[in-house]
Amino acid sequence: MSKMKNEDGYALVTVLMVITIFMVLFLSFGAQSFSTVKQNKVVETRSQTVALAEMGVSYYQSMVYNIYLAKRDSVNSAINQYILANKDNPSIGEAAYKQKAIDLMKTAIEEGLAEKHTQVVSAGTPSDIFIIELEDGTETKFQIELLETDPLAVTTPDAVSFHFRSTGLENGKNASLSGTLNIALTFKPNGNSSGTTTTQVLPTFTAFDPTGTNISQQCTNKRELSDLNTCDQILITANPEAENNGKIPPSISGNFNHMNDKAIYSTVPLSIDGKGNGNGIQNVDIISNDSITLGGNLNWVKDLLIKSNGTTRLEGQFRADNSKIYVKDRLISLKQFEIFDKTYVYVDGADGTSPTVSLTGNILTIDNSTLCVNGNLYADAKTFEIKNNGKLFVRGSITGFAYNKPGVTANISDPNVFKDLCGESVAQPAIPSIEFGDDISRDIDYDY
Repeated sequence: MSKMKNEDGYALVTVLMVITIFMVLFLSFGAQSFSTVKQNKVVETRSQTVALAEMGVSYYQSMVYNIYLAKRDSVNSAINQYILANKDNPSIGEAAYKQKAIDLMKTAIEEGLAEKHTQVVSAGTPSDIFIIELEDGTETKFQIELLETDPLAVTTPDAVSFHFRSTGLENGKNASLSGTLNIALTFKPNGNSSGTTTTQVLPTFTAFDPTGTNISQQCTNKRELSDLNTCDQILITANPEAENNGKIPPSISGNFNHMNDKAIYSTVPLSIDGKGNGNGIQNVDIISNDSITLGGNLNWVKDLLIKSNGTTRLEGQFRADNSKIYVKDRLISLKQFEIFDKTYVYVDGADGTSPTVSLTGNILTIDNSTLCVNGNLYADAKTFEIKNNGKLFVRGSITGFAYNKPGVTANISDPNVFKDLCGESVAQPAIPSIEFGDDISRDIDYDY
């Protein structure tokens, strides 16, 4: 009996030891499990705050991008208008154009952000912080803090850069990401063209400077066209004394038939009397800062240039090939007026007298040439021919003869249409341009 009691004691001790061991193991595993759950909770919270911060990055980028798309066309237009206005200013070049573009885009986006900011910012928060609270019943949110936005702080002048920090917050925990949004610009030295472009420009009338002609004193104020035999250029700066009730006598008299490569300049009204025929002349310039009167015949002249800052009066027969005639006020032709082989005649009608062009000769011919009248035209020709792609353009009306022929256009009310029809092609350097593209790039730094 005593032996059985001793064995019962040993059994009790064994049971207590087993229970103790299991309790220790249970507590150990329980503590480990609690620690793991706690760590997992921390990791989960960290992951959620990082995800919230990343959500903030995407939100901010999307907001800036939408503003950018809304503002891009107007900014592109404004910068290119600025370039156009300053294209002839040597002190403004590529660097200044880029900086102007960056400033305009930066201002436009900041104005757009300010509008968005009033919609999403919480009361009492700093003016440079956006706070977005998620509607999930928790203290879950992300905030966007706008940092330095001065584009001068970046190393490249070819982009607008916006620096920011996005912070995700949940249950007192947070994670932050710093980032930069870059909007690149493209500078095109030749704009959208490949190089030199042309534009249509109506002739302008400016007084020439006689000092730039380098005409000697021996060839100044000559009165005989025969002097062109010894002077390639003649300069008239004064008329003879007025006589015949104030009528100014001819500046020059005589013939200059078949003369080539000569020039007559005048700072006063220029008059060549009726004895002064110039038949068959080639490459001759007749230029006056005032009116021009040609009393003789000019038949079959070629490469003639007449430029008058007043009225031009042709009293003899006029037939010209491949020539140019520019008249500021009126053109009056008393006999046949015939232009051939790409001759261009432009009469501006600046003095407002009507008709701007008066052609009272029996013959009017426009053959593979253009006559432009910036006013009204009166013509009394018994024979009128317009052929071989000849053109007659009249801003106002045509009277005196039937003009309903192919190649004749009158009553052109739109000045731009008249300019396109009558303007001369002038080459001009391509104008540079700046454009902002379609994409926004981003650089993100994880601060945790």
